[in-house]
Amino acid sequence: MAVACAAGSLALLVSSLIGGDGGSGGPFGDGFGGGVGDGGGRGVRVVVAARELPAGRPVGAGDLTEVRVPAGMVPDGVLTRVAGAVGRVPVAAVRRGEALTDVRLRRAGPAGAVGPGLVAAPVRMADAAAVRLLRSGDRIDVLAVDVEPPAEVRTVAAGLPVIEIPPTGPTDEGALLMLAATPTQALALARESTTARLSFTLPAR
Repeated sequence: MAVACAAGSLALLVSSLIGGDGGSGGPFGDGFGGGVGDGGGRGVRVVVAARELPAGRPVGAGDLTEVRVPAGMVPDGVLTRVAGAVGRVPVAAVRRGEALTDVRLRRAGPAGAVGPGLVAAPVRMADAAAVRLLRSGDRIDVLAVDVEPPAEVRTVAAGLPVIEIPPTGPTDEGALLMLAATPTQALALARESTTARLSFTLPAR
């Protein structure tokens, strides 16, 4: 309960700062305008989201700002400079005013989104319209449908995280997804893609 209250208080404080209700007037304000925090009101510098940030899209300098907050409200692993966050990718949606920590961002590119023992597997889905319903972070079950009759349907891999959805060109067939998979799953996906049409379902969480 204490952690939840502290997080809520930090969000309210940061929202007021980046909204112009208590900072020094600039996006990189050096204080609270009154004796809050350490050192006569200076507090600890943290990087926060200046606007809502979607998962999977690299952040730019304009998406972030730096504010100072009381030392007792600073989360572990918080980033302290905008430069350290620019170009990185949120692993989940970030609310405006949320302090950014090392576990909330990953390196840009598919390789930065996979954990130990996993690989980034490109998989082309047959239905581009269905792919447009997905967001980075969704978990899907990949299905294979035989091209030749009898058209049997089978599950190739289950619960794979979507790590990137590359843009689809006007002449592309279907749509490409980047999925995090084990090497064995990646081999199965590659094998099935040569003889079957691939689709997916979104399992209930």
